[in-house]
Amino acid sequence: MSSEEKVGCASCNKPKATTACGLCQAALCRKCVQFLDPETLRYFDVKPADLLHGNYCGPCFVTKVSPVLADYEEVMDRARGVVVFMNNKGEETRLMNRSAKPIRADDCFDEEETLLRLAYLAAREKFNVLVDVHVQSKIVRRQGGYQTSEFWGTAVPSKVDPQWLKRTEGR
Repeated sequence: MSSEEKVGCASCNKPKATTACGLCQAALCRKCVQFLDPETLRYFDVKPADLLHGNYCGPCFVTKVSPVLADYEEVMDRARGVVVFMNNKGEETRLMNRSAKPIRADDCFDEEETLLRLAYLAAREKFNVLVDVHVQSKIVRRQGGYQTSEFWGTAVPSKVDPQWLKRTEGR
């Protein structure tokens, strides 16, 4: 928006509208704009087109962004409860169903993020256990002479009775 235009905020009608909603292009002042940080939905494989913007007006945020955020948080809560069996040599996993297609998480910062991303992918498909989990890393040389580690992992999601998991937790 140019400084010559005297556009009022679509939400509060103040004359200092400095930005616009990413969806409906309504003029917004700094106090009325709703922000969506790109890191908020970082485990999404492909973000919906409505969520590619950073600024939203109140109505667009409530109708388009809030339902997706609520679903995402619900899946993340389930992902935090996914049980991960790293060492599959024990008796616990030998009878678990492994018919689901293996999942893969790439380009992670560390092992913990890799496991959480695998758990998110499993929880999104309504699984509650990860078996045959393998996390690997490699050293990546970056521009400027420094190096970092890049992690990736694979796992087979499975579904197990939650009561069985509670009984085997103490082992």
